[in-house]
Amino acid sequence: MKLLDTLRALTRDAGNQRWGAHSLLLLVPIGDGALEGLQRTLGRCELSSPLAGLHELHFARWVVIEQLKSGFKDEPRRPSRLDRPYLLFTADYTPLERDVAPRTLLERVAVAGEDVWEHCDGFPRDRGARVDYLASHRCDTTLYYAGYKDATPARVKTAVDRRDALSRFVVEHRDVRDPATLQRRYLEEAARWF
Repeated sequence: MKLLDTLRALTRDAGNQRWGAHSLLLLVPIGDGALEGLQRTLGRCELSSPLAGLHELHFARWVVIEQLKSGFKDEPRRPSRLDRPYLLFTADYTPLERDVAPRTLLERVAVAGEDVWEHCDGFPRDRGARVDYLASHRCDTTLYYAGYKDATPARVKTAVDRRDALSRFVVEHRDVRDPATLQRRYLEEAARWF
């Protein structure tokens, strides 16, 4: 049984969402002889991520799995071996609109990550077929944790910026003893945070 089939059997009907946040997990076989080129492409992604413009993403990463871990205590006598290296893609996202389906994100990931996906076995040249290709390699997430209830990445960033501004305010005004002065300064500065 191939790795993707095994994972699907283990994770069938598992939850891929919580509180409006969603998980996307793709496991795609890397093409024969394409591993080095893929690793170079991923290295370039570290400098400038093609996914940076996907504002619905909280987090995303690509991981090359060359082989399953072995040599550990209580390892099975006949450990499983991969038939080839795989590319794992995982992302946490909040749809930009409530009615946006995971397929919409797959469309955007297919376009944004085209230079990465082209190293995968069978990735179609036809742009129209790419979403179906990625969807066919989707796996369910068995244990999904959402860090923010109903919050888009933009809302999370805004909240973090406000928290940071408040922290700076506290540090910068820690020696102000007059309550009226402190309140006035807070109201002046906090007005810029919202």
